[in-house]
Amino acid sequence: MPEVKIELLHDNLNGFLDVPPDSKALVIFVHGSGSSRFSRRNQYLANFLNDNGFATLLIDLLTEKEKEIDVITRKFRFATDFLSSRLTKITNSVLKNSLVREYPIVYFSSSTGTAAAIKSSLSNSKIVAIISRGGRVDLIPSKTIQRIQIPILFIVGELDVPIMRDSKNVLDLMIGTSLKELVIIRGASHYFEESGNLEELSNISLEWLKAHVSEKNLIFLNSHKQKSFGSFLNNFNLNLIIKFHDRRRAGFLLGEILKKHKNIDNSIILGIARGGVMVADGIVDKINSPSMDVIFIQRLRSPYNSEETIGALDLDNLIYLVPSSSKVPRVFLDQEIAFQNRELKRKLDLYKPYCKNTRLENKLVVIVDDGSNTGATLIAASRYVKKFRPHRILVAVPIIPSQITLQLAREVDALEYILSPNNFRTVEDYYVNFDQIDDEKVVSILKNRLPNI
Repeated sequence: MPEVKIELLHDNLNGFLDVPPDSKALVIFVHGSGSSRFSRRNQYLANFLNDNGFATLLIDLLTEKEKEIDVITRKFRFATDFLSSRLTKITNSVLKNSLVREYPIVYFSSSTGTAAAIKSSLSNSKIVAIISRGGRVDLIPSKTIQRIQIPILFIVGELDVPIMRDSKNVLDLMIGTSLKELVIIRGASHYFEESGNLEELSNISLEWLKAHVSEKNLIFLNSHKQKSFGSFLNNFNLNLIIKFHDRRRAGFLLGEILKKHKNIDNSIILGIARGGVMVADGIVDKINSPSMDVIFIQRLRSPYNSEETIGALDLDNLIYLVPSSSKVPRVFLDQEIAFQNRELKRKLDLYKPYCKNTRLENKLVVIVDDGSNTGATLIAASRYVKKFRPHRILVAVPIIPSQITLQLAREVDALEYILSPNNFRTVEDYYVNFDQIDDEKVVSILKNRLPNI
């Protein structure tokens, strides 16, 4: 990263300034106590934002001498007025730089840096938004909070209980702006150092920046009151849709949740072809399960909307139909069943050389798909697996409508999911990348899981 120096009266502040061509805004990282421009987390975030068209400045708020003093005395780390004043000087200096002076500025703060960012933003109209990662909002006076008028996003880890509580309280105090969001990432601690959490934080930040800074004509799906990450967040009124980057990374996050189950590393992971195989691949990498296979279930499409599922069938030609299928003409239903039966057999012939044909009797079986809107494929899959007398059946899925969870829970021994919204529309809405999966990709994954082939 290109180095820059901000001159003070008797010393300098060191930083890294990166300005991609046609940048949309300048994001200034405001480090927390004891951190610096070398923070691995902020460097990761800065690189991610650079790749997506945002200029970034990683800058130290303290000089080298001040850092030495702070290590011993902690004189500066909680001095929010001093840090805010220092940040204002940095911002004013940056605005003189011809590379970035025309850009709107976003403060991306963390820990005690959030207090400095909020205070500094009140004195400069060029600051158009703030993102806070695990911010110490308890250090900000109520009167200061009430003066905030720009969009602000708080991202907090589920395990960071004090910060989460304080962030919720601060939202209620912000009477000057309606553009305020709180996102809680499941399983994350204060530093978001657990696998997959920093990546999820990055994607959330980017989508929010697009909606509020770079592409203001975009709607940030605020019509959804999201119950993110299960019932834990029911007490928070979130207006944000969380999106997975792709199926495999959604599986990585699911794998973290599945670790709590006894003998999960000895389980059989069954991915529903095709999208479920991608998610299962991510789960297996996370939990180091030795056994993954594919399960063949074919969904039945509605004649009125091919993306809507009205039922599913398995290899034994047993059919599960959702209640709404009663409105479908019998002629169409018979044709659809015949077509999907042929498709099921085609997949079986293609994938079979790479399947393990694992014995399921007395095993913990985890059935995986990339999402569900009616529960049909998952219910059909669980009923098919029951024939083989497993010890337990667990269903794992990244996204499922809240109204389907109870229905599915009655079919299996356990159900694990990441998102369960009330106002669900389509599975695709919850992924950044939801490209169609072709047969070659599925075969490639199965081959990789069978190195002896």
